[in-house]
Amino acid sequence: MAPRTIYLISTRSSKTQRAHFAIWVPSAQQPTSGSLINVVGAPMIGFAHEFKRCYEPAGSTEPYEIWPIGEVDSAHIFDWPEGGCNIRTAPKGDLEIAAAQVPAPGVSRDTMAPVDHVCSFYLLWCLVLLGCLLLTFEMMQTTNRRCQEWTMDYVRYLVAKGYIGAEAIEIVQSKRDSPTHGLVCDEWLRSWGMDVEERSDDVGIRSLAS
Repeated sequence: MAPRTIYLISTRSSKTQRAHFAIWVPSAQQPTSGSLINVVGAPMIGFAHEFKRCYEPAGSTEPYEIWPIGEVDSAHIFDWPEGGCNIRTAPKGDLEIAAAQVPAPGVSRDTMAPVDHVCSFYLLWCLVLLGCLLLTFEMMQTTNRRCQEWTMDYVRYLVAKGYIGAEAIEIVQSKRDSPTHGLVCDEWLRSWGMDVEERSDDVGIRSLAS
């Protein structure tokens, strides 16, 4: 089937807050509308998978940014029937099933600590046997795993399954907030005369006096 471009959507109500990440899959029938694949919740209570049908980025009530991350064969995409606008927790189609296989973040151990996530899931092995792809993941120690970190894990999983090109990982990684952005520790560092250099891949801290 024909390939379809999918997108990373980043929304935030304030520049001081961490952005919410989601993957948007446009509909074949109506390209301005589509399915939003994400996890929703909060570090204090944990997150849950959510699949929002008929989502139109242009209709967002919050400022947003959108970037194409690659093409996916339409055979892996579920297109809901006309009039099927709703929010679901049960996945449909290969892309959503893959999303549900990546565990949503649980309750954070320390909501004020920096997000030190690099990749919370490491692909230990994959073996194609009798037409079945067997995948094993190991959860690594991570502080404050949230929607951005889940989205990174999800995109890495899509790449591992061959659904999307590896360039998607670099694109999503480049749009992430720095580990301290929007957290209490960010303001604490600034109050002690330290400047937090915000970059998508890591965080640099230097003295304002230097």
